[in-house]
Amino acid sequence: MEAGTYDEEMTDLDDATELDDKRVSMLDAISAPNLVPMLSPGDVAKIGADAVAEYAVDLASCTDFHALYDRAMDTAMQVRKEKTWPWPKSSNVIFPLLTTAAVQFNARAMPAIIDGQAVVKGRVLGPDPDGTKRAKADRIGQHMTWQLLYRMPGWDEGTDKLLLTLPIVGNMFRKVWYDSIENANRSEIVSADDFIINNDAKSIETAPRYTQVLHYYPYEVQELVAAGLWREVPIDDSPEDGDGNDAQGLGDYYEQHRCLDLDQDGYPEHYVVTTTKEGNVARIVPCFGLEDITASLIGPDGKVAKTEKLSKIMEAGEENPQVWEIVGDIVKIERRQYFTKYGFIPAPDGSFYDIGFGDLLENVTGLIDTLQNQMLDAATLQNAQGGFLGSGVNVRGGSFKFASVGEWKRVDTQGGTLRDNIMPLSLPGPSAVSFSLLELLMQAAKDIASAQDVVAGRSGEHLDGRDGGCGGAGDGVPLADEFDAGVHGGDSDRTLQDGGGDVYPEHARVDRALGHVKS
Repeated sequence: MEAGTYDEEMTDLDDATELDDKRVSMLDAISAPNLVPMLSPGDVAKIGADAVAEYAVDLASCTDFHALYDRAMDTAMQVRKEKTWPWPKSSNVIFPLLTTAAVQFNARAMPAIIDGQAVVKGRVLGPDPDGTKRAKADRIGQHMTWQLLYRMPGWDEGTDKLLLTLPIVGNMFRKVWYDSIENANRSEIVSADDFIINNDAKSIETAPRYTQVLHYYPYEVQELVAAGLWREVPIDDSPEDGDGNDAQGLGDYYEQHRCLDLDQDGYPEHYVVTTTKEGNVARIVPCFGLEDITASLIGPDGKVAKTEKLSKIMEAGEENPQVWEIVGDIVKIERRQYFTKYGFIPAPDGSFYDIGFGDLLENVTGLIDTLQNQMLDAATLQNAQGGFLGSGVNVRGGSFKFASVGEWKRVDTQGGTLRDNIMPLSLPGPSAVSFSLLELLMQAAKDIASAQDVVAGRSGEHLDGRDGGCGGAGDGVPLADEFDAGVHGGDSDRTLQDGGGDVYPEHARVDRALGHVKS
């Protein structure tokens, strides 16, 4: 996509989303479980159609990445395609270099992240003479570790999958949210194939939209409708395998985090729109709270004196109603982040999706597979032999091949001896040059893959430059101002450090909303 095209397309799409006069204020949106009943049918249909259309725009921008994703996964899973050259069913061995690199990365990173009972640790920020902050941070870390390991089924299995897939494709995502049905935090690993964002986006935080492809069974959709979270929509009963015979198979739905101006004040807010593939909207909910809205406060001179969170303004307004007289315009609305990106190696071209061993080793592993299969085919020809028979050779029974070990055949020869009527092909077997080239390529591939020793933290450096074990996932990320403490993962993978830092604050935010942390 050429420079400028992304912004121009976004402008065109935003301008196309013209809503009717039925407005929804931000305060009403925050308190509503589903905004669909509060909007006109025309607005709902327009939002659904735009969501599907803009999903297609984003998907088209990352076509090359998804093609590479499929090839890398096929290589890692040793998926063999039928060969017809140099002959049908010729050698078709896939060297497990990519698989080995991924398994080794997983084996080194997994024990570092899940280090006994210390998954989440608190770091004290600022002075702590009496140890109060340290004790508070330890309690928070223990509580969140208990959540991850015992209250969130599948978190450790999901982490295991993440660490195995990440080095292959270069990108994985973790989604953290509060499940109102289960009344608990939930965590889910989302593959890069199911997380669609424009490849020209700078980051998840700044992208105007991104979409998760949801996979639900029909009964799960019915549960969401019964709980009042979704409105009733047509169920996608076309299974992913395209067979069409399983009415209870997984169906696809889109959960798009996007901007909508539902209150029509000229400033778009962040919402989550869930639709079917046809654009039937099941749910619209805000992706922000009062604590995410920043408003300006006007000074005596009529100019902006400062900015403050709307939640704090409302608290002050309850004690002193005159506060509302100096409240100005909405300055910024921050989007709540439910997704954390885990990248392996940043893309050199600056695109959103990072690269993994599947990209770095694709050409090398292709050459290795070609050379080893050619050498095996050459060895097969040498062992099987073959050649030309003169017209003077007549084998009784008509078959020139030996069907069993120790078999002898009666041969009638004319015009000389049997040797004079047989000319075997010159089949020297595997080439020594090919073998040397294969060794060279394998060493080069191992040099690339051995970079995981550094990536997996074996260099013994923190990202912040301090000596010791590899940095924790999210070292130095503040939990909350009132705690003056940081929450981070246990000693973990250097690559996962930047990504993991955004996971635990999301847990902490939900905990604070439920009152778990203060208790």
